[in-house]
Amino acid sequence: GILSGTNQESGAGKIFEAVMTIGTILLLTRLAGIRFESIYVKRGNLKLGLILGIGTLLNFMTSSLMFFSTQYSSMDALGSAILWGLVFSLFNGFLEELWMRGLFLKRLIPLLGVGTSIVLTSLWFGLFHVSGLMYMQPQAVPFYMVNTFTFAAAWGYLMHKSDSWIGPGLMHAASDFFLFLVMLSSG
Repeated sequence: GILSGTNQESGAGKIFEAVMTIGTILLLTRLAGIRFESIYVKRGNLKLGLILGIGTLLNFMTSSLMFFSTQYSSMDALGSAILWGLVFSLFNGFLEELWMRGLFLKRLIPLLGVGTSIVLTSLWFGLFHVSGLMYMQPQAVPFYMVNTFTFAAAWGYLMHKSDSWIGPGLMHAASDFFLFLVMLSSG
């Protein structure tokens, strides 16, 4: 019952992608005899992660709604964008944090140190997101690259400090929600 090209399709597709990818990563991690804690899948400093993660998510949600809610044709369209944007963003945030940082950060730190490991995983994250450049005007590219790298570095630092993927996953969801709402409002 989900129509192609709808907010529901985007959200449902992201749920499927996240469940399959995260499930595979967790299964292979367990089969390799590696503990989930080594890829930051744990509570860690839950208070720090939740305060920063939920605070950022609420800030980005309200900021995007302040500026872009009037771009929607109806309250139903806005409600759909909020609901499915949140679903998409939460699943994508946790998926990418596990995949881009969780798998690598803790293993790189003993070899390269905290700072270099965060920079390296942030560069990896930025390169992974180069495909996003096709949605932008050429003059926006440098800003996009700085934005992507600095967010990735902040999330990497929080992942290391909180020893968990919870805070970075929520913060990542915040920026994805903002982008989801903005992209839908301009379409």
